[in-house]
Order: sequence, then C-alpha cells, then structure tokens
Amino acid sequence: MGVLVCHYIRPFYVKWLRFDFGWDFFTFSPEGFRTLLPFPGNIGIFFMNHNSHNPAGRYFFMKDRAVRYFENGMDLFDQEKYSKALNIFDKAIAVDPQYADAWYYRGLTCNHLFRLTDAISAFDKVLAINPQNFDAFVARGDAFADLGKYEDACASYDRAIAINPKDTDVWSQRGLALAHLKRLREAIKSFDKSLAIDPRNAEAWFHRGFVLTALGRYSYAVDSYDESLAIDANDAEVWYYRGLSLVLLQWYAKAAASYEKSLALDSKNAVVWLCHGSALQGLGQYREAIASLDKALLLDPKLEIAQEIRSEILNVWKP
Repeated sequence: MGVLVCHYIRPFYVKWLRFDFGWDFFTFSPEGFRTLLPFPGNIGIFFMNHNSHNPAGRYFFMKDRAVRYFENGMDLFDQEKYSKALNIFDKAIAVDPQYADAWYYRGLTCNHLFRLTDAISAFDKVLAINPQNFDAFVARGDAFADLGKYEDACASYDRAIAINPKDTDVWSQRGLALAHLKRLREAIKSFDKSLAIDPRNAEAWFHRGFVLTALGRYSYAVDSYDESLAIDANDAEVWYYRGLSLVLLQWYAKAAASYEKSLALDSKNAVVWLCHGSALQGLGQYREAIASLDKALLLDPKLEIAQEIRSEILNVWKP
C-alpha cells in the first residue's frame, strides 16, 4: 500500500465521489481508497493500493485536477477575465481532453475575445463528445452568425431545434439569420414560432418588426414594435426603429414622439437626433428641426446627411 499526499479542499474528494459517482467514500473498499485522515493545514492523506498502479485511482485524481482547473476558470469567466480564464480552461482540457464543459466554456470565452473561429472549433469538440448538446449547437450558430456565415448559423440552429424545439430564443436567432440571408418570409415564420412558445420574448417581437419593415409592411411592423415595448419600454433601439416605420407611413408626429422616447433613454445617439430633425421637417416645424440637426452634428460632425437636410430647411425657411 502506498501513500499519496495532496491538498484537501472543501472536502472535495468526499463530495465528488459520493455525489458524482453515487459511491460512499467511507464504505468503498475494493482496490481503491481505504480511508481519509484529516491533517493540519487542510492537507489530506489518501491511502491507495498501488500494487498494479491502480488505473481507477489515477483516473480519479486526474479527473479531480481537471475539475479544479475548470472551477478556477469559471471564477475568472464570471469576473470577465477572459484571457486568464481561457488559459485555465486549456489546462483542464490538457488533463481531460473529453471534458465537454471545459470545451464549451472555452468556446464561450473565445467568443468574448472575438476569436470566433477558435470558438467554433471548441463547440465542435463538445459536439464530438456529445452530439446531443443543445447549448453547443446554439452557441456554434451564434459564432457563425457573428462571422457573417448565416447559412452555417441556420444549419446549427436547426440541429439545436431538432434536440429542443421548445426553446424560444433559438427560433428567434434562427429568424435573424434568415433575415440576413434575405429569406424574409421564412424569418417571420421563425419569429412566430418563437413567440408561440413565449409571447413575452421582447427581442423576437423587435426582430419581427424589423423584418416586416423590410417587407414594406410598415403598420404591422409598428404593431410588433409596440408588443416589444409593452414588455420592455426602456429599449432605445426599439423606439428608434418604430420611428423609422412611422416615417415610412408618413406619420411624422408619431415618429417624432417615438424618436423622443429613444432620446430620453439615450441622448448621445447622433442618428436618432438626425431622424428626429427629419420628422420635424416633415411636420413643417423648422426651428425645432434645425435644433435637432444641430445636436446631431455636435455629436457627429461628419454626419453629412444632417448638414444636407439642414441646408434644405434653410432654403425654404429663414429664421
């Protein structure tokens, strides 16, 4: 019988063996761990039978090392220290190359670091270990979408949906990818699937409104934006896009009011000030329009269209 000395943290070995494997540490005896004696300074002594270099024992210790690396990596990930987290996840994988969770979070970490190709490779590793991993297919689809590879994104989302067709977000993400491919009617159907699962998915309502605007169905788009805002009235972007659809309907007063809601939430957006000025121009409120256009130019002096609209107004109106 040999003796192995190692650090003993938060009675981890007891918890791991008892709960992950369903074995009781203190009654498990054949060819493995015999007993645990507490030692000062959080050191534990494990007595193992080393007659044949017990492979089960080696596996347990290697597995534990990988888990500890993974937990440390998760702490860094939660603190948004992504470069350090990536290094620790790599150490977990070096110990246990079949550690699917470590590969998955390696992929998410690479996403945060804008290493999208590396992220996809990590998600592929997860799926090689577990081809039914729903989250890996979704995250892989998101990475493809961020790379502009929307066909691949759709294919990945479709695999996720085959595993879990009741997830509202994956249907919404699929709809957005289809919209980028200009498959607009398919995109609407995908958003409708998302909303049938969760009618309070504000993002799905927003994306649906955006696609309806692209289809020229402006009043239906406004209805979708209204549904989104009924769920989350503090989204400046939705108020802005709602204003665009209202302008296309030539409902300038409602458009101006929608832009004002957006600006109340984010007053530093030069484009919204520009659109607000343009809507006021449509209403013949030239003084107010000039004021909004001036704010747009103050935030972004290179916004040439704001200067052009300002010049148009001054050609027909003298302050």
